[in-house]
Amino acid sequence: MKKLILGILLLFFIAALPAPSHAQFVRFGGLDVMEWPCICEPPNIPIPPLYTMHVFVSFFNNSPIPLMGSLLGLTAQPVGPLYQLVPGAWALGSYTPAPAICGIIYIPPTPVPPFPGLCIPWTAPIYGFVNPDTGTSIPI
Repeated sequence: MKKLILGILLLFFIAALPAPSHAQFVRFGGLDVMEWPCICEPPNIPIPPLYTMHVFVSFFNNSPIPLMGSLLGLTAQPVGPLYQLVPGAWALGSYTPAPAICGIIYIPPTPVPPFPGLCIPWTAPIYGFVNPDTGTSIPI
């Protein structure tokens, strides 16, 4: 009888363990050192600045070794309640991994018709989009 009860308890314990799954967000922390509006998409398509690219140093991204990393944030949406993500602010929160391209310089077309303009993309990898639950060290 003891073995049966022990077996049932073990079965419930194993069933209660969380199944391995892929998180939809990744925790990060770092110092925002630069921001730049995304104003175009390759190959030369100007867009309204809906996203701002933030470059972090001391970027802790599920790693004990700080790196440099870039994330995109919505321009119109502040992060966290009553906080703003600006250069000089330390941030701690999460981001949603997604491939992203940010054109940081757009040279409009000259009067010469064959020149359609030029979009220069940020060449460093952009890891994803900052989630609204991110807090910073600078209050509004």
